[in-house]
Amino acid sequence: MMKRKFYALLLAGAMALSLAACGTNAASPSNNGADNSAGVSQAPATAPAADPTQAGTTAASGSQTIKLTLEGDGGTREITATLMDTPAAAEFAGHMPLSFHMTDYANREKHAHMDFSIDDSQMENITVDYEIGDIIYYPPGPTYAMYYDHDGRTIAAGMEVIARMDQAGIDALGSYAGDVEVTVSLS
Repeated sequence: MMKRKFYALLLAGAMALSLAACGTNAASPSNNGADNSAGVSQAPATAPAADPTQAGTTAASGSQTIKLTLEGDGGTREITATLMDTPAAAEFAGHMPLSFHMTDYANREKHAHMDFSIDDSQMENITVDYEIGDIIYYPPGPTYAMYYDHDGRTIAAGMEVIARMDQAGIDALGSYAGDVEVTVSLS
């Protein structure tokens, strides 16, 4: 009986430490019942809509475009995004065409689990900050996410931006209230 209590306390302590290491914030706003698999933490920043040519991760000089077909409660829409000029984005593009069932998380993004991982050695621009319009790869998932809003948080475990949507794409993605089926292909 004493051993059981010891192991229960040990397990509880380990869970508390792992949550603290992920940077979760118990005082964060509700995420409508979605799991907190993205490991978010509070930050004071807000971000404007992304410009594919902004500093940081840059769009390819040849600006390779990807096509995204969205299907959900808002009907079917086609949008485009600019693929980043990075090894990770190139590896991601090598897997296209791809299809994802994406769920909404925290009224800021649509995300989905990926069936493959991008090689860690290909990720040169890991960041904890995201911008509206970013399409990212989140290694711990591995997860694919598309941001249509910003809630002032950062992603504690880091992510790699692989593409950026323009304002029309951001608006289209944000118009879907629920889950969305997304097909991604090279244009």
